[in-house]
Amino acid sequence: MSGLVHNNRKHPRISVDLALKCKDFLLAKETPMEVLAKNLSLGGMSFYLDHFTAMSHKLILEFDLPLVAHNVRTIFKIMWIHKSPTDEQFLVGGKFLEMSKENKTQIAEFVYDRIKDQFETLREQAQIA
Repeated sequence: MSGLVHNNRKHPRISVDLALKCKDFLLAKETPMEVLAKNLSLGGMSFYLDHFTAMSHKLILEFDLPLVAHNVRTIFKIMWIHKSPTDEQFLVGGKFLEMSKENKTQIAEFVYDRIKDQFETLREQAQIA
């Protein structure tokens, strides 16, 4: 389900397959779009959109983490956009601007657990080799 993405970001980012709902911050009453998240960290995430949107654009995101009772809700700012070379989708990445302390803790624990699991798997593989 997830893998550690190596980069120079402030927070470790893991690969995920999470469904999330997003809608324009300024059009909060609109019906949210369902999109697929690619990766997640305590500071932000990336996901696919089927339309272009501007840099610095703000979205409201909602998503569920496995084994967490309440969904995560955040205001998100788009920091970069990459058009897919194979289809009409856009991979967007950005940072969380506002989020409850409870949601931050849930994301931190989720990311930590996935990284810890990966480390344990690597340790076991090293002992077998």
